[in-house]
Amino acid sequence: MSKEGWIPITTVTGSGNPASIDITSIPATYAHLCLIGNMASTRATVMESFEMQFGSPSIDTGSNYQWQRLGFSNNTTVNGYRNTGQSSMYLLSSLGTTVSTTTDPMVECMIFGYADTSRYTNIWAKGGYGISTSYGSSKLWVGTWGDTSAVSALRVTAGTGNFTTTSRLTLYGFKA
Repeated sequence: MSKEGWIPITTVTGSGNPASIDITSIPATYAHLCLIGNMASTRATVMESFEMQFGSPSIDTGSNYQWQRLGFSNNTTVNGYRNTGQSSMYLLSSLGTTVSTTTDPMVECMIFGYADTSRYTNIWAKGGYGISTSYGSSKLWVGTWGDTSAVSALRVTAGTGNFTTTSRLTLYGFKA
C-alpha cells in the first residue's frame, strides 16, 4: 500500500552561505508541494526579501510571476502589495544582522497542482518572525507562475544577501 499524506522529499540548508538554493528533480508524483522552513540573510540591512522561482527543469527568470501580500509589522503597521510581470515571487522577509542574529523567520508555502500542465501553478503562503514582545511581522500572500509547465525545480534567492548557515528548508509532497 502506498504511503498517503505529507511525505518529505528533501531538506536543504544554508551551508556555505549561498546566494540561492535550488531544489531540482522534483518528482511529478504528488498532488501538491509544501515548502517549510526558516531563512535568514547575512545582509546587515534591516530587511531582506527572499524570493522564489520555478522551472521545468531550467529556472524561469522571465516576467512570468505575480503575487499579492498583506501583513502586519510591529503590531500596528498594515501593508499590502500587488506585483505583476515579475521575475520572481515574494517568499519571505527576513531581518538583517543589524537587527537580530538569533531570529530566523519561518515560512510555510503551499504549491498547488505543480505537475498539472492544464493550469498555472499557484502558491499560498504565510510567514513571519518575532524579535521581542513589541516587534514582529506576520504576512500572508498568494502568487502565480504564468506557465503551464510541470514544476520540476524551484529556486529560493536571498535577495541581495546570502543565506545564513542556520537557514533550513524542507520540501514535502502530498499524496492523496
